[in-house]
Amino acid sequence: MSTRELPSGTVTFVFSDIEGSTRLLKRLGEGYPDVLERHRTLLRQGWTTFGGQEVSTEGDGFFVAFDDATNAVRACAEGQRLLGGERWPEG
Repeated sequence: MSTRELPSGTVTFVFSDIEGSTRLLKRLGEGYPDVLERHRTLLRQGWTTFGGQEVSTEGDGFFVAFDDATNAVRACAEGQRLLGGERWPEG
């Protein structure tokens, strides 16, 4: 989590989660932690590029705050672009 001050006033929150993560964990087994870490790295890159402040993480999810709704949407789109461009294990 960043040490910068969290936004105040009108704030936009983003929550993320890996769909089907329990199935993915079972399928990847010992490979899951590496995939999860890469996922986190890519999303953090998207969040910080557009000024997001990570509030917390739990499991495979993120809670991120933005001081601007447009930048929150841009960060989400960037995260999707980064995730979509990554080479992931089969399936």
